[in-house]
Amino acid sequence: MVICINSTEKNFKLFVHIILLLIFLCFTPIGFSLPSNFQIVEFEKQIDSQPMIVLKQANNLYKDALVSNNPESQLKALYYICYAKINSSEYDDIDGLAKKGLKLAVKTKNVYFQIEFYSLLSEVESLKGNFSQALGYVNKNLQLGYSLGEEKIIGEALSDRGYIYNLREEDGLAIADVQSALDIFLKTGDKDNISQNYNLLGIINQDLKDYESAINYFKESITYMDSEYDLTASIYNIATAYMEIDDLSNALEYFKKAENIAKKNDDKITLAFISFGLAKLYKRQSVIIKALKYSKIALEYFDHVKDEVMIFNCHVLLSNLTIEVENLKQAKIYLDKAQLQSKVMKLPARELKFSQALLAYHIQREDWKLAYQTQTKILTLSDLIHQQAKEKITNELKIKFNTKFHKSKNEYLYKQNELQKTAIAQATSKQYYLNSLVGLGFSLLLMTYLGYKQQIKIKQKLYKMTITDPLTNVANRRYILRKLNHLLKRRKNFKPFALIMIDLDYFKKINDNYGHNVGNDVLIHFAECATTCLEEYSRVGRIGGEEWLILMPNVTTSTPVMQILDKLRERFAIHQIDSLPEDCKLSFSGGVVLCKDKKVSLDNILIEVDKAMYQAKAEGRDRDIYLLPKY
Repeated sequence: MVICINSTEKNFKLFVHIILLLIFLCFTPIGFSLPSNFQIVEFEKQIDSQPMIVLKQANNLYKDALVSNNPESQLKALYYICYAKINSSEYDDIDGLAKKGLKLAVKTKNVYFQIEFYSLLSEVESLKGNFSQALGYVNKNLQLGYSLGEEKIIGEALSDRGYIYNLREEDGLAIADVQSALDIFLKTGDKDNISQNYNLLGIINQDLKDYESAINYFKESITYMDSEYDLTASIYNIATAYMEIDDLSNALEYFKKAENIAKKNDDKITLAFISFGLAKLYKRQSVIIKALKYSKIALEYFDHVKDEVMIFNCHVLLSNLTIEVENLKQAKIYLDKAQLQSKVMKLPARELKFSQALLAYHIQREDWKLAYQTQTKILTLSDLIHQQAKEKITNELKIKFNTKFHKSKNEYLYKQNELQKTAIAQATSKQYYLNSLVGLGFSLLLMTYLGYKQQIKIKQKLYKMTITDPLTNVANRRYILRKLNHLLKRRKNFKPFALIMIDLDYFKKINDNYGHNVGNDVLIHFAECATTCLEEYSRVGRIGGEEWLILMPNVTTSTPVMQILDKLRERFAIHQIDSLPEDCKLSFSGGVVLCKDKKVSLDNILIEVDKAMYQAKAEGRDRDIYLLPKY
């Protein structure tokens, strides 16, 4: 469930704008659901374009929820606070908020929010480079998916785990997980996840220097895409792959395509990555002025969001560019900044990249003693990385499970190791830093970028489709019966409730006389009236045709039910349906059962409320029949 932006810098995988959230939802399994008053529509309209407004509203909601001691509202508020902060690039305290939300979700046994907050924490740990911790959170979601038997959750968790394996450069394991996820989504026809996993396979193959396969995977991902936001990422990735094989004309063409779409959508984070890619491309073409311009644009944005890895990459690139224009004073400034960041990151690959830039600086200054010392360090680091790569590949092969990482790919990795040995030998004999780049098994990759904003919309839209009647936008039959069954099965903490069945009077005549489109307008009108009349925790659902069920929890007498039905009847009678004559009276017949006995079955209570409703119709319609509290 990741849409990733791949870079050409191996080992510097991604700044995850929004990873894995996310990631899992769309078809919420039985056993958990969104809070009944979840303000998806209100917050979702602004979460992308005006995240600071959503952040303010969600903070106010959280304060109110704390005062009223409402765990459901607290979870909802924490959920949107975290995502509003991500969209506004405020990452400092997201992990603390997500852990608070996870603790509350576990305490209240809310599986939906457990999955959400595990995904958030996985994203945060990936941003920090704590990949082992991120894997732990993703595996939690995988366990939940298996326990619930939800293929979509399982597939998205496998995809997320493959993504993290890719960040750790465990490419064999990454391909196994991503291919397994892709098999699930191809079977279910989930176009968005199919697209994302083809994109991720392209990134992994690019890491393996199989650029032809990478480009094919990226192009295949585009055929399943509906959103321009995701399209930009794949076009960018195609550009980086072409650049790696020195097809600079195609690379520039795709960079420009991605840039135009990102500008159109005001997608600043993608523009930053595109600026970095263009800077590298112009450097290869020796157009240093343009390379400097785009490097500074990228640095300005990455510095704003405090993406340390990308800031390091920009500083190294800028040092190389300023060396080429012989501005050694400025190059030293960039190198000093990059050195501080490499010490914080403490990874051999990043230290190697810094050392290569430093070698170029010493050579330009003709400081041969320091150049020799730096080259010696580069060779030591190259040997270390090469040895780690061999050990990693061996370990992956030992624990490989049902992977489609076929034999030809393993042969390709072996050939790459041989090429690396040859290149390192050349670097040793010539003592020149450019030759060492040819021999590295891991050409330093820019961090993968993940599109979050569109994923949230997709997840929530697909989830809503599974529980909502498409015409009236209220609960569908399956969902309202599930909620009723949930109330009946609360054995330890059973609370009385009212069940209402409603049938619209003379609805068939409306369809026959005015047409089904007018009938649909009447159904929509009733649903809107019921939604506005019901209290916060009550639910209305359409169970078929013109029949409806209403659940009213925590009701012990008929008084509140009578008040609601009188109010609903009055509003329903007043309509503004243009195609329906004003004198055409709208009414309904209702049956009401007050349930006080937790031992009643679902079938029996439905039979009783259906009898009451038909009794109301038999007695002249436009009335309600109340059963004594038999249950």
